[in-house]
Amino acid sequence: MKHGLRTSGIWLLCALPALLLSACIPVVVHQSVPAETNTIELPAEQFTGIVVAPYFHRAEVNNFSAALAKADAGIEIIDATAIFQTALPGHDPHIELALSELLQPGSRGRIRASGVRFIVVLSPVKTAAVDSDGVFIGVYAHGSSRISASLMTGLVDLDDPTAAACLETRAEGDDSATWILPYLGLFIFGSTPDVEESVMNRIAHQIVEQIRSDESGAPVKISILAGNWDTAKLAYEKQQALQRLREKAGEGDANAQWDFYSKQPREENLAWLCRAADQGHKAACNELGRLYFYGSTEYRKFTNVHIPKDLSHACLWFQLAGQAQITATPVSGETSLAQPPAPVTTAEVERTAMAMSAEELEAAEILLLNWAPGQCARDLSLHAGVTPEDDPKLFGLCAAADAGSLTARDALARTYFFGSMGVDEDLPRAYMWYQLAARVYVTPSMQSGSMQSLCDAMTAEQRLVAEQLLESWKAGQCETELALPVTQ
Repeated sequence: MKHGLRTSGIWLLCALPALLLSACIPVVVHQSVPAETNTIELPAEQFTGIVVAPYFHRAEVNNFSAALAKADAGIEIIDATAIFQTALPGHDPHIELALSELLQPGSRGRIRASGVRFIVVLSPVKTAAVDSDGVFIGVYAHGSSRISASLMTGLVDLDDPTAAACLETRAEGDDSATWILPYLGLFIFGSTPDVEESVMNRIAHQIVEQIRSDESGAPVKISILAGNWDTAKLAYEKQQALQRLREKAGEGDANAQWDFYSKQPREENLAWLCRAADQGHKAACNELGRLYFYGSTEYRKFTNVHIPKDLSHACLWFQLAGQAQITATPVSGETSLAQPPAPVTTAEVERTAMAMSAEELEAAEILLLNWAPGQCARDLSLHAGVTPEDDPKLFGLCAAADAGSLTARDALARTYFFGSMGVDEDLPRAYMWYQLAARVYVTPSMQSGSMQSLCDAMTAEQRLVAEQLLESWKAGQCETELALPVTQ
């Protein structure tokens, strides 16, 4: 009897762990989660540039084929290798190629002749886990994380390959697990979202809807190709980001205008650079300074817009960028471009300061005096048809000059001398306004600075014209010659 009790006790001791483990058999629940589909408006050249091959991502292709067959039994799926061999008889199907090669008229015609109407271009399913969380309390532990999956597809109708429809489907769900006595590793419950199955089923139904919109319930043949969508999607996301940036730039946001140009520093985007600079954007002003310092051919390799090397304009834009300050009276032997302590100046600013002559510094002073928003675009001829009457500052100078302002007359002389503010260079008229700006007639021996430079540049014929203009001048002539509204 005692022997029997001992035997029963041994069996009981052996059975307890088994009973405990059997009570903790893990239970995993697979849950369906909703999926959402968005249309991707990929440009045709990006979509057809996707590289495809019959052997790419075979697991996804098989799973998607099963989802399609479940969604519509009337769809017959033709193997991708057969499609490659039909379209390009001499091509090795184990070598990938761009989708565009399959869509060439000859290749596409051979595929269509085989009875295949549609090609589905599939991306690999991408999954990610985010927002992980966990709780540990004594004998109890629980952990969870957010799981997401995404899948991209493109449907090509071989009867109209230019109208490819690109879709992106996403699904998210919580993946969780619960343990009892976690230090013993006793897992008892788990919940896993079937995100991959959700996106497959969702996109399969979307594809069926698109196919059946033309084919009703008739049998139809399609083929499924897997491709590398990374490049195409990155290009799409960049395009979308640039579009949003362009919209903000169009609303007048100086930072967006500068960002749009800096991300694509091409000549067709110079107008955005000028608009940002007009609003005082420091980086935009500095970029213009660099363009004038190096010249556009050397710095940005522009071909249709020519920005010559011009230290005076470089100095102007470096000043407007807050990186330098033009001194009123340069001291001989010293730099004529003072550099403030902040912000830190660039090497171009220092080299500009060292290279500028007194005449170039004076020209920079004139450019700064006459500068007004919109001048950048006019200097670069970015706005066709700009005329002097578009510049309100020029109208003010004319009115003040006719009223006898010596400062305004001097500014007009410089405007004609350097050809700024939409006014063409005209040395005789520059001479006339310099003389009108002086309280007494300035003889050649008394001339200095810009006046001396002007006289040196003029021919004898231009000097004669200038004297005639000075003799016949009368108030209101400035506005009349520039087709500005004449003041009363």
